[in-house]
Amino acid sequence: MKNSIENKEIPRFVDNSEILVRGFFYFIHYDQRKNRLKESLFLPRISKGMLDVSTLRLEYTNADFCKNHSSSIHMGEGQEYKGLALIQVGFIRKSGIKQLVGKKIDVKGTPLDEKQEVILESIKSYIDDKGLPMHADIIYEMKIIEGEPIPQDVKKLAKFFAKHSEVFLDPDTESQDWTGKP
Repeated sequence: MKNSIENKEIPRFVDNSEILVRGFFYFIHYDQRKNRLKESLFLPRISKGMLDVSTLRLEYTNADFCKNHSSSIHMGEGQEYKGLALIQVGFIRKSGIKQLVGKKIDVKGTPLDEKQEVILESIKSYIDDKGLPMHADIIYEMKIIEGEPIPQDVKKLAKFFAKHSEVFLDPDTESQDWTGKP
């Protein structure tokens, strides 16, 4: 069962108390030798001139779903799903204000349909909807031109987020169920 409350509406506003989940892969996101996440886990992709990082809102899903979704992503040749990283929304917003002087970082609910398209804001999303109704983006609100390098202050913040995320290595990556902590 996905959640104890069937068909619960998922608000677009992401509360500061919410926890975001991001799956990580060896070797692009995780340094096994140092047993830590790399900044690449929170480096944004450039989409329509904006910088954003995809996450799942734990409040509206569970560890099994997060694991199965994350492990289904093809990150490229030789990349192996390794586990889940958790970070609190309030921490992201507060850190962004302190470190990105004159710029803004935010977290927005961006539910995705079955085709991975963002659902219009005028349409409500529910836990039982197909696709990723619990999807949210960490958005570095600054304009950037595709092909340009990611700004150094964004890289610094991504490294800070990686350092302060809770890391949960998956003890059984072959299982459909999450068998590790928490």
